[in-house]
Amino acid sequence: MTNTREDFILARLLERLEQIRADVPGEVYDVLGSLMEGLDLQELLMNALAENRPPEATAEQAARAVEERARMLAMVEEELLMDVRRYDHEGALRLFRDARRVSATGEDLRRLAEAYLLSRGAKIRPGNFQGEVKITGVPPELQRPGVRPEYERATFDRSVARNTRPHEVDLIAFGHPLFDAIIAECRALELKGIATVKQVPSERWAGLAGILATFILEFTDGMNQTVAQRFHQVFVDLEGRPRPEVLSEIPVFRTTARECPVLPPSLQARLADLVQCAQIALHLAREASAALEEEIQARRVRLVTRMREDLNNYAKVKEAHIKQKLSEARRRVREVQEQIMLSEDDTERRRLENTLRLHEYHVQEAERELERLQAKVRKRSEELGNMEIVVDEEPRLVSLAVVEFISPKEER
Repeated sequence: MTNTREDFILARLLERLEQIRADVPGEVYDVLGSLMEGLDLQELLMNALAENRPPEATAEQAARAVEERARMLAMVEEELLMDVRRYDHEGALRLFRDARRVSATGEDLRRLAEAYLLSRGAKIRPGNFQGEVKITGVPPELQRPGVRPEYERATFDRSVARNTRPHEVDLIAFGHPLFDAIIAECRALELKGIATVKQVPSERWAGLAGILATFILEFTDGMNQTVAQRFHQVFVDLEGRPRPEVLSEIPVFRTTARECPVLPPSLQARLADLVQCAQIALHLAREASAALEEEIQARRVRLVTRMREDLNNYAKVKEAHIKQKLSEARRRVREVQEQIMLSEDDTERRRLENTLRLHEYHVQEAERELERLQAKVRKRSEELGNMEIVVDEEPRLVSLAVVEFISPKEER
C-alpha cells in the first residue's frame, strides 16, 4: 500500500510539472532543480503517509509550491533580461549625448515642427508650465499609430522633460511619433523637402546669393537600427563655393506659406547655377556624413564593448549556477543508483526507482537549459557584432531655400 501511494504521488507530480511548464511562459523550467529548492520531497511523502492524506492532495501541494517558485523565477529572469535591454538604451543615451547636443537642439526641432504644424492649420499655444506648449489640430496626414490629435502638455526642451514624468509631458524630438511623422511627411514633399525663396537684408553680405539646404545625417548599424541623427546645414553661393560663415547671418524663416516661390529677377537668369548649387550642397552633406561616420563608429564600438562585457558577466554567472545544479543533480542520480543496487527490499527499490526518475528529469532539464543559454549568448554576440557596424546613409533633405542678401535700403 505504501508503494502504491508513493508511486501515485510522484507520477502525479511529474504530470503537474509538465502542465506547469505549458502554463507559465518563459524557460525557467529548464532547470527543474531550481524549482524544487526549498521543497523536501522525501519529508513531504513521509508526512503524507503518516497523516494519511490523499495522494492527489499531496501531489497538488508539491505542485503548487513548485508553480509559485516558477513564477518567482520567471519574474527574476525577466528583470535580468530587462536590465540588458535597458542597458542598451541608457548606454546609447550616454554615449550619444554630445552628438545630439551639437546636432539638433530643442530650438532646431521646435522651429521645424512649428513651421510644419502651423502651415497645416494646427495651433501651438503656451502651456500652463514654463517650457511647455499645447498642440491642437494635428493635421490628418500626420495621423498614424502613436500620433494623437492633440497634446495637452508637450515640450521641445529636454531639461523640461527630464524634470517631469514621461507620461505627463511629451518630448517632441527624434523618436517621438509626432516628430517622426513630420519628418516622414517632409521627405515625401516635392524636392524631398520644403523649397522657398528669401531675401535677407545685410550690409555685410549684400549681393551674395545661393542655396541654403538643411539635411538630416543618419547613421544605421548592421541591425538596420538608427544609431544617430544630426541636422546639418549647408550654404553654397552661386559660384559653387561653400560659405559656412554666412549661416549665422540667416534669420529664422517664420513664414510657412505654401505658395509657389518666385525667384527675384536678379536670380532668374542664374537658375541653372542654383540647380548646380543644390547638387553641390548634397555633395557637401555626403562629405560631412562620411567624416562623422568614423566618430560615430568609435562611439558605437565603445558602447558595444560595454554591452558585450555585461553579457559575458551575466552569462558567466548564469552558466556557473546551471552547472552547479547539473552537477548536483548528477550526483544525486549516482547516489540513488548505488542505493538501488544495494537494496534487497522490493518496496524500497520501487521507491528509489521513482526518486531516480525525478532526479534524471532534473538532469535532462538542466542540460537543456545550459544548451539554450549558450545558444542565447551566441545569438546575442552575433547581434552585438552587427551593432558595431555603422553605415552613413544618404543625407535626407529637409528644407531648401534660395537666399539672396540685399542691402537694408532695398528692403520693402
